[in-house]
Amino acid sequence: MKIVYYGWVYCLLLLLVACSDQAEPGFKVEAAGSRVTVASTKGAQTTIRFQSVCDWSASCRADWLTIDPISGPGGKASLVVTVQKENYTDQPRTATLVLQSGQVSHNITLEQPVGDFIKPEQEDYLVSAIGGALTIKFTTNMASDAFKIYADDSHWISQTTTATKSRTVEAYEINLTVQPNPEESVRTAYLTFVRNSDHPTKADEICQVSISQRGTSDQQSTDFSADKQVRQLQAATQGKGIPIVLMGDGFIDKRIADGTYDRVMNKACENIFSEEPLRSLRSYFDVYVVTAVSHDNACGKSFDTVFDCELEGGNSSLIMGNDDEVERYVKCVKDIEVRDALAVVILNSSEHAGTTYFGFTDASGQVVDFAVAYCPVITDLNSEVFRQVLVHEAVGHGFGKLADEYFYDGTVPSSEVRRMQEMQQMGWMVNVDFTADPTKVLWHSFLTDSRYAEQGLGVFEGACTYRYGAYRPTDDSMMGSNTLGFNAPSRKAIYDQTLELSGESSGSYESFVAFDQTLSLDVKQLRAAAGVRLLRPFAAPVWTNRPLKMQ
Repeated sequence: MKIVYYGWVYCLLLLLVACSDQAEPGFKVEAAGSRVTVASTKGAQTTIRFQSVCDWSASCRADWLTIDPISGPGGKASLVVTVQKENYTDQPRTATLVLQSGQVSHNITLEQPVGDFIKPEQEDYLVSAIGGALTIKFTTNMASDAFKIYADDSHWISQTTTATKSRTVEAYEINLTVQPNPEESVRTAYLTFVRNSDHPTKADEICQVSISQRGTSDQQSTDFSADKQVRQLQAATQGKGIPIVLMGDGFIDKRIADGTYDRVMNKACENIFSEEPLRSLRSYFDVYVVTAVSHDNACGKSFDTVFDCELEGGNSSLIMGNDDEVERYVKCVKDIEVRDALAVVILNSSEHAGTTYFGFTDASGQVVDFAVAYCPVITDLNSEVFRQVLVHEAVGHGFGKLADEYFYDGTVPSSEVRRMQEMQQMGWMVNVDFTADPTKVLWHSFLTDSRYAEQGLGVFEGACTYRYGAYRPTDDSMMGSNTLGFNAPSRKAIYDQTLELSGESSGSYESFVAFDQTLSLDVKQLRAAAGVRLLRPFAAPVWTNRPLKMQ
C-alpha cells in the first residue's frame, strides 16, 4: 500500500454547534496537499491523512476509483483511495476529491498517470455488405511481445498479414479481409487486445474494436409516418394502472411495415410477465407500445437511431442510450404519469447485454419510480437468454428496484454501502444487506418462517458485484445468474411496489405470504445452486440523479 503524507488539513468552522466557537473558518493546507498521484493499475491504494476540527465527509464522482471511509468524526483521520479501473488511455486522468466539514470544503486533485495502453484509431468500423479489405490501426506504448490480439469466432473475417509496425515504434496495422454478407441483417465481430498471457482473463483485456457489416437488405428509412404512434397491448383491471411503455431502437420503416417491430414488442411484453410474482400481478398494469422509426436498422456508434443506443465497448455489457429521448416517446401515451412509468427499450441487436437507469427526480428534487431498461434481442426473439436478461433488467432493476445478487471480486466500499442504504430507506434494494447476522438482515422474517424452509433462504456473502461485505438471500436467483426465479425477498419487493403504485394500501408481511402461497413456484428451481458466476461481466444499474425533462 502506498502512503501519501501531505500534511494536516485543518477544518476550522465558525459558529458550528459541533465545533468550538473559538475556531476560525478555513483550511490550512500545505501546497503538496492539493494534488496526489495514484497508481495506474487496478487495485492500487493510496492513503490520505488529514486532520479536522469537526465531523467531516468526503466525496468523489470518478468511476475509476473509490474512497473509504466517506465520513468520520473530527480529529486525526485518513481515507484510502482504491483504483477500480486501469488507465488504458494515452493521457493522464484526474478526479476531484472533496473534503467537507460544515460549510467549509477543500479539494484535492487525484491524478492517475498513463499506464500500459493500446489506442485504436477507431473503436467501431462499419463495412459494406460486399466486404473487402479492412485495415485496423492502433498505437501503443507496450512492447510487441507484451500483448496479443484475439478475434471472436466470426468466420467471415480473416487476417491477411500479421500486425506490422509502421515507421514509428508505437504504430501498428492489422490487415483484414471481410467476406461478403449473404444475410439480410447486420452482423458484428470483435477484436480484443489483451496482455500477453497463456490463459488471458477479463482482467487482461485492454481494449476492443468492433467490426459491423451491413446486410444485403440493409436499407435506411424513408417513411417516418408511423413514428410515435401508440398501441395499447393491455389495460389494467385492478388498481389505477401501472404504465409500462415498450419501444425499439434500430428498427427501420420496412421492419415496422412488415410487422417485425410489433412481433418484437409483443414478445418482450410476454417475457416481462413470464416470471412470478409479476405473472400473477399482470392485471395491475397498462402496457403500451410506442413506434420509434430509426434511420438505420442496427444499433451502435456507426448507426443513426432514435435513442442512440450503443454498447460501452471493451467487452462491457453497459448500454448507453438517450434517456431524454426515451422520456419524450413515453409522453406520446396520452395522460400517462411519467413518474410511475417503466420504459423498456428493445435494441435491434443480438448482443449479450443489458442496463437499467433509475434515480430520476421530479421538479421538487424528489426521487421518482421512472426507470429505463435497455435490452437487445439477445441471440434471437425466442431465445431464453433474451427472456431472462429482459426480466432481470426490466422487472428486477427497472420495476422492483432490486440489486444485483452476483459478484466478481473485492470488498464493497463504505461509500457504496451508504448509497445502497439510502435507497433501502425508500424501499429499494431490499434483496441485499451488509450484515451477516441472520436476525438483522432485511429478510430475517423469512429465515424463521417454516413456510419458506424449502426455498434455500439464508445469508450468502457476495452481492452488488462485490465478493465481500455484501450479502444476498439465496445462493442464486433471477438477480444472480438470471437462470432462476425471483427469491422470496425479491418477490415481496415486487409485490409491495405493485400495491404502492397501483394506489392500493401497502400490504403486510402476512398479506404477502398469503398471496405468495397461491403462486405456482418450482421449489427445486429455487433451491438449485447454479452458482453466481457470469461468463461476461454485466453492468450494475445506473443511478442517474437527474430531473425528468418533461414534467
